[in-house]
Amino acid sequence: MQEKPRSFPEGLNFLRQDPKKEEFAKLSPFTLLSNLVRSSRAAFFILVRLEGNLRALASSSIEELQEIPFVGPARALQLKSAIQLTYRIQEYCPKRPAISNSFDVYSLCGRSMENLDKEHLRIVLLNVKQIFLGFTTVGMGSLLSVPAGPKEVFRPAVNHPSCSSIILLHNHPSGDPRPSPDDIEATSRLVQAGKLLGIRVRDSILVGHNDYFSFKDEGLIE
Repeated sequence: MQEKPRSFPEGLNFLRQDPKKEEFAKLSPFTLLSNLVRSSRAAFFILVRLEGNLRALASSSIEELQEIPFVGPARALQLKSAIQLTYRIQEYCPKRPAISNSFDVYSLCGRSMENLDKEHLRIVLLNVKQIFLGFTTVGMGSLLSVPAGPKEVFRPAVNHPSCSSIILLHNHPSGDPRPSPDDIEATSRLVQAGKLLGIRVRDSILVGHNDYFSFKDEGLIE
């Protein structure tokens, strides 16, 4: 028999909240998790295992989530699906906005990279008026060791009929967005490759946890 979503473990009834009477934005993580997985026990053990760190929930694998009591395969899939859906919502763009600064890029394409447990390299495609044309992941690994040469990195831009420039977007799973010497070297190499291919690299943005580093803002890219 499926557990009722409002059955609370003994001693935790004080955490009960009624979403019909309160705004969802004010609900506790415990209540939101209980509503999502329809199990207050599972929500309790998730928060205990992760020590209340919801960022760890986003970066946990399905296998790791299944190890938590009362979670199992179905609820682990529910959790990962909900997290992935939030990424898609963040990235959904019904209109093509103009990109005027690094924060625009971070908000549109970078926030969904904050909880990835591996390094990814994305490129953001722009036209001559710096209108957002889309983005794509071109490799995984450190920026210097992405398993693709400059030609592969720039291929989506070269093949797009309206693309004249790109922005590099790379995440640091450690949470620290400051560039390493390898990041600086690799960015310089890709900027030079872009000049040869006729595709300008407007910026290189490193994504950390709730923060980012822009090469352009720091004067490292013209």
